[in-house]
Amino acid sequence: MPTDLDHTDIQVLDALQRDAGLSAAELAERCNLTTTTAWRRLRRLEAAGVIQGRVAILNRREVGLHVLVFAQVKLMATGREALARFEQAVRGFPEVLDCYSLLGEKDFLLRIAVPSIDAYEAFFLDHLSRIPGLQAVNSNIALSTIKPSKRRPRYPWTLGPEPTSHAAMPVDVPDEVTALEDGLERWQDRLTFVSDEQGCGCCVSIFDVEGPRDAIDAIPPFLCASSEWSNS
Repeated sequence: MPTDLDHTDIQVLDALQRDAGLSAAELAERCNLTTTTAWRRLRRLEAAGVIQGRVAILNRREVGLHVLVFAQVKLMATGREALARFEQAVRGFPEVLDCYSLLGEKDFLLRIAVPSIDAYEAFFLDHLSRIPGLQAVNSNIALSTIKPSKRRPRYPWTLGPEPTSHAAMPVDVPDEVTALEDGLERWQDRLTFVSDEQGCGCCVSIFDVEGPRDAIDAIPPFLCASSEWSNS
């Protein structure tokens, strides 16, 4: 089942897709959230598998990969064994950036990046064409990239109505709250969100923390009202 996303989730995702290197404080500023809220949203989206990772996107030409090839592959047979054999072989080729299993006339679509046409010819003859069960390969060389996009399309009709906008009112933030948000940001790489417990008009967040005992004992008191130590 797809994860239910609200407007704040979409804001966070859009901001990260524009700049995956944003800190929790920067993300909060972009999305008009508190640092704590932004950090918790980010961790929840990661735990749900919505965010699978944050990586640097390279310019392939600047690293010497000047030729991009889309290869359509048809196998002699399309039983489970034949498909699995091809998939296993393709996973071992670093030249193949993506491999898609298809419905229709062709069985697979490969996106391949190589330094030159000669390099693709060598890859095709020495590796791709030697996979058992191959019937035909139709290679198409990309001339240019018209629309490069790593961002998900937005489907506003899948969301509820936009929340009512209100003018921001100046709020005096206690020093304790600012310290809490700063502390959470510094410790975010070591904390794993578990759950929220609500009651008596307050909310308590529960986290798992990995690290040596002395490092965990050094967590500031305003971040940790109580703790339980485990060697597991």
